[in-house]
Parts: sequence; structure tokens; C-alpha cells
Amino acid sequence: MTSSASSTPPAPTVLDGSRQVRLQGVQVHNLQGLSLEFPLDRLVALTGVSGSGKSSLAYQTIYAEARHRYLESLSLSARQWLATLERPEAELIGPLPPVLIAQQSWADRNWPAGATVASVTGIRELLIKLMLRWGEQLCPTCGTVIGAANADAVLDACQQLPDGSRVLVAFPVAPAEFASKRMSTLALQGFSRLLSGEAICQLAANGTSEPAMGNPSLPTWVIVDRLVAGQSTPQRWLDSIETAADAGLGAVTIFAADASEEWSPHQWTIDGRPFRYRSFHEKPQCSQCQITVPAVTPEQLVGTSQQLTPQAEFIRLANQTLPTWELLSVERFHASLVDWLGQQSAQDIRAMRLISGQLGQSLAFLCRAGLGYLPLGRLYNRLSTGEQRRTMLAQVLGLPLVETLIIVDEPSAGLHPLDRPAIADCLRQAVEKGNSVLAIDHAGEVLSAADYLVELGPGAGASGGQVVFSGPIDDVIGSTCLAASVMTRAAQPLQCKETIRPSRGSVLVKGWPATLPAWGPISFPLGVLGVVTGVSGSGKTRLLLDGLVPQAQSALLETSEALATINTIDAAPTVTDIQLIDTSPISRSPRSTIATYLQVFDDIRQVFAETADAQSKGLAAGYFSYNTSGGGRCPECAGLGELKSQLSYLPDLRLVCPGCEGARYRHDALAIRYRTHSIAGVLSLTIGEAIPFFRAQPKIQKRLLLTKEIGLDYLTLGQSCQTISGGEAQRLKLATRLANGVIQRTLFVCDEPTLGLHDADVVKVICSLEQLLDVGHSVIVADVHGAILEAADWVLDLGAEPLDIARNQPTFGALKDVLQNPRSALIKWQAGKVKNR
Repeated sequence: MTSSASSTPPAPTVLDGSRQVRLQGVQVHNLQGLSLEFPLDRLVALTGVSGSGKSSLAYQTIYAEARHRYLESLSLSARQWLATLERPEAELIGPLPPVLIAQQSWADRNWPAGATVASVTGIRELLIKLMLRWGEQLCPTCGTVIGAANADAVLDACQQLPDGSRVLVAFPVAPAEFASKRMSTLALQGFSRLLSGEAICQLAANGTSEPAMGNPSLPTWVIVDRLVAGQSTPQRWLDSIETAADAGLGAVTIFAADASEEWSPHQWTIDGRPFRYRSFHEKPQCSQCQITVPAVTPEQLVGTSQQLTPQAEFIRLANQTLPTWELLSVERFHASLVDWLGQQSAQDIRAMRLISGQLGQSLAFLCRAGLGYLPLGRLYNRLSTGEQRRTMLAQVLGLPLVETLIIVDEPSAGLHPLDRPAIADCLRQAVEKGNSVLAIDHAGEVLSAADYLVELGPGAGASGGQVVFSGPIDDVIGSTCLAASVMTRAAQPLQCKETIRPSRGSVLVKGWPATLPAWGPISFPLGVLGVVTGVSGSGKTRLLLDGLVPQAQSALLETSEALATINTIDAAPTVTDIQLIDTSPISRSPRSTIATYLQVFDDIRQVFAETADAQSKGLAAGYFSYNTSGGGRCPECAGLGELKSQLSYLPDLRLVCPGCEGARYRHDALAIRYRTHSIAGVLSLTIGEAIPFFRAQPKIQKRLLLTKEIGLDYLTLGQSCQTISGGEAQRLKLATRLANGVIQRTLFVCDEPTLGLHDADVVKVICSLEQLLDVGHSVIVADVHGAILEAADWVLDLGAEPLDIARNQPTFGALKDVLQNPRSALIKWQAGKVKNR
């Protein structure tokens, strides 16, 4: 059902027969008195424009409350660190199952350079556990299989011998033991025979052997028992093996006549008759090198930056080492694992079911998400944005979970529309396993797959935080909420623009780096909006970041190396600079805020320094900085507004500073006011609120207005840059470029500027890009959003398949021309829309 934009909407329609989460009177950020019910055991889509309150509801309310309840269950010694942990302010939140989150920021974080698909998803950790428990260890010297063995393992090896084979069960003694009391002790224990070299000797009660002991440097064993394969009972075998292991301090040697080379390649002549022997030990031991090898630990297999160590070559499972396993694609790895499991005993399968089950689920998820082609050893930082997001989802949705509420942040972000149905299916399968899924998303394909939809809005910041719609998905179409238009638009074919900007020169790229296929020359037009598109993994980002940008930058510097691979045609008067705007974090410092990044904080501090109170006290602009000591910043938190507590079993907890209560400043600094606000009060303003507040400060206002125009007016001035998404970071970069007023004619290269944006916000981004074009710049973006494709003057389609499984031939030209090419991803997407209408 639909409702008007009110903080107290009518009671929503909740799906019949479902459990429900009920929230009442939520007062978190811009959620002011929000009340809402949504069903559990279902796929619930949470949507709304950027800044409408989705994260405040999902993370700062639902997840924060679930985390707080868990922390309250800990011991008092642990809870003493959590006394000031903030709890979401609400009249009622419940009932609430365990909550797990898959945040967008996980994919955007700065992973080590050596991080791979296997390490990021946890597949490597599970594989190592499997290999160390059920694999084979190889001798680092000769490569022979070694391993620890218990009595059952030794018995299993003996039972492989042909019936009638004569067997000696023995244990080794070192030459040095002949000069000690060890031999006498063994004789008193009842052992009477030695194998010294290739001769059997009698061990007398005084510890000597008859005949003479001979050369004490010869390999020597104490014989425990003589048996015949196929004739002795299993219990006698076990008794003899266990006796040898006890007396031999874990070491057992089996000599067998008539054994084949498959049983053991080693041969020993005893009393003129050939025997083959195998050594077993409770600790890994190489029978060929006669050395005991320490057991390998998981920590020894993975070094710094998550790179495998040389020791990873000495553990083998199904005749493959850890590095060779990771060379396999996800799909081949999954198939090989299933084959290996099919060859194991029922007892082993039961013992390994937890590890193999979780491993299988993670691999199955990656395959269902369309990533079966990826090698497990592929570096994570070489994945496309869409591949990274799906890889991170596998870390959560691939877990064997039930009765859990899983909050998923923008699962379709960065994905081509052809890839989105697979993600929607994965979300539904998580529900079918007995979980609840709350998916924050804007894509029509994901919204349509949901059982229930909640839309917040109607705007951002103070204009948001209200329930615009809450009800079953069947009630969305026909309502006035934005989700209805998004779902309708997703089902409609692309519309080609009638008027196309004429190009002003071009850049011709003739050669491509090794990370890309051997494409032919591609001419990128200048002075227009060019869009590079294709399915996730087809090479959009790599084409721009590894191909066009570095070569064009070098060409502008007229380096000979660049001129060998790139030829600028009429580009000199059109482009004199290149600027890359991507989704990389704008700062990794917790002290960097929106105000500092937008370069308005210096001016804000100067405004406070010019107040009458500040001047009467002799306070300069530096006094209002929270980054320098000796001024007005809080001494307890050094101007951060929070303290960090470390717990070994939990992520770091960030607690509000008790000295300044999160304000960052001392009381005397907070006493200085500009109009009605202190410096902390100004930092708590959203950009939208700050624009009228600084109406008398045109320099500050100009930068804030440009940021509002690009759809970021909901961000607060004091918000840490570490907390913003990749899409927000990219728009902030674009806003600063516009604010700085680039004079030179510049080629702007943007990597997915619509990443994670609602359709209403995409329109604002397109307007900003067109502003750059209107003043003579050029823009080339890698993107898959339908609206930006419709706005494009030139489209380069890299195809409908990832680079790993197909060598796509690029299709380029006006959108209407690309839509006529059967090799393009767009024509395949359009065909799906027509079929599903």
C-alpha cells in the first residue's frame, strides 16, 4: 500500500503468515519519530534517494540495536569497555533475530596488494584447513610424501599388502642408544630381536646382541612382531603396531616381503630376502631422508600481504598443491572438490562436513553470481567494481546461515543489467535457506525480485527520514513512490537521443597493455559525452585506467614510449590536461572531513575568528582547528570527538569522547558563536542546511551550492571522509573540480559516476557532466546505467561476456548504431526487456 510522506504513516500491509520486525519512534539522524513494520523470512528491498535515511535505518538502528544486544550478553569484564556505547534511540525495536551485514565499504576498503579472490572470500582459509587435515605433506628436501599416522592409518596401509606376505613390525633405535641403558631397558621389556643393517640379531638381557652387534652406525630397528598378511587378526595387528609406537616414541616401521613398488619404492634385503619398508610417525617424517619434518601450520602458508609462502608447495590435496588449486577457476575448483569428496570414505565425509559444506556454499554462490570464470588466485585489486562487490557478497551469503537477518548494501552496484538477475536470485536463495534479507538497492531488477518494499524519503537530509511507501511488491506499481517509476523504467527499452554533440577532435589509441585483449585501434571522440559500457569484468575500468589515461597523459608530455602506442589527431587544441575521477577513497585519515575536502573549513574558521568574541579574546583562525594542538580542540580525544577501544574478539569500538561529548572542542572554543552556532554546531550542519546559514559568505556558499547540485546536500560538514561510499567520493571529486573552475580544456575520465545512485540522483550527475561539456571540456565515463547511456553522444560497448571467458570485439558509435550490433551487451539487454514485457 502507499501512504503520504508522513512520520506516522498508516499501518502498513505486512505479508500474511510472516514474522515481523517492528520499529516505533526511531530518533536516529534524520529519522525523526519513524515507525515501521516489515516482514522477516522474506526478501525486503529498502530504497530511496541518497541521504533519505536508508543507512540510518539499516545500520545505525537495526544493526546497532542487534549488536548492542549481543554485547550485553558478554561477561562483565568485557562489558566494562562498552559502558558508553551508543544505543539507537527508539521507543521499540523488535523482535530482532541475529543480524549480519554485508557493507559496500567492505569492497571499497584498502585490501593488501596480495589479496586474492580466495583470501578475500575466506575460501583460502577453508581450503588450508582441509589440506592440513586431509591432505599430504611433502618433504621439503626430496618431495616424498610424508605424514603423521596413528595405529589405524598404519593398519590400513598393511591391509593393502597381498595375502601371504611376510611382515615385520618394528621401531627404529638410534646408534647413540647402544652406548646407553636404552638397549638393556628394551631387553627387560621383553624385546628380543634386532634388525641391524640387513641382519637379524638376538637382543640379550644385558642389552647386547648375539652374534656381535657389529657396526653401531648401521640402521637398526627393534622387531616387535612377525605377521603374515591375510592370516593374522586385525586386533593382533593393532596390538603390535601400538606396542611399536609406544616403545619407538611414535615411530613405526613396517617391513613387507612380496610388496609392490606402489606400496613403497624402498627395498631392504633381510637374510637374503627382499623386503620393502615404510616408516610411520606420529610426527611427519620422511623415510627417504630419515628426517622428522615439523607439521605445517596455517600461519606458515600465508605471508605478509596475503601472499603464499614457499611452504605452500609442500602441502598437497588430490595431487594438487595450494598454489595450483588457486590457479583453477571457481567453477573448475568447485567441480574438482566435488569429485574429490566423492572418493572419500563416509567417515571422512562426516568429519569434514563443516569445512567442505561452507567451502561448497561459498563456491556455489560465486558460480550463481556469474563469477565461475574467475581464477581463485586472481588479485582482488584487478577485479572490476562489479566483480569486487559480488566477491564480497560471497563472504556473507555463502555462509551456512539460518534464522539470520542479513543486511546487504547495494548488491547491484557496479553491475551491468545483464548481471543483476543473478544477484537477485542469490538474495532469494538466502531467504529460501531460512534467512531474512534486507537489501538496500535502487535497481529495478532487484526491487522487482523482492517480496516487500520500503521506500524512505521523500528527499534527502532534513527532507527525508520518512516512510513514503511500505508494502508488498505487488502494490508498488501504480503507487506514487519513486520505486514505481524505477521498476517501470527498468522494463522499458533504451531511448536514443535525437541530437548528438559534434566531436572536436579525437584520441586514437592503437596499442593496449597486456591486461587487455589485442583490440584494434579505437578512436575516442573529444568534446562529447563518451560512455564505455559492457558487462561486469568486460574490461571497462581497465580500458580507461590501464589504457587510455596513462597513454594519453604520456602523449601530452610527448614521451617517445607513449607516442609509439597512441596518436592524437587534432587533439592538441581540444585537450591540454587529463583528470581521472574514480571511486578510490578521497582520504584515509580520520581527521579528514567533508568541510576540509571541499576546502571550506579554512574559511569557516576565519569566519569564527572574525567574530567580536573571538577578537576580544585574541583567538585566531588556528584556534578553531581540531587538527593542531595548543588551540581549542579537546585534549582527551585530540579533536576526533571519539575514543577507540580495542577488543581482540570484536572490531574496534569507537566511543563518544566523554570530555567533549563528541563536539571535538573545549568548552571555551564552543562558547564562541557565529550567528546562532558554535564551531561544532556548524560542523553538524548538512550541506543543504549550511547554504542558507552562510548566505553572507559567497566563497563558502559557492562550493556548497555546487555540491548540492550534484546531489550531496545531505552530507554533514563534519562527517569523516572515511564514512562515505565510493560513489559519494567520486561525486565529491567532481564537485571540487567544478568549484575550482578548471580553465584548461580537460579530458575528464570518470569510472562509474552513477555507482550505487538512485535514478533521481543519476540525473544530477548527468547535469554536472554536461556542465563540463558546455564550457569546452571532454568527458569519457565507464558506466552501465541506462540514463547515462541515453545521454551519451558516443558509446563503446565491450560486449556481453567477461574477458576471462571471451574475447569480445568492441562495438562503438552512436547509441542507435550500437543497438543494431548483435555482438553488443546492449542488444542482448534490450532483447531481454522485450521478452519480459
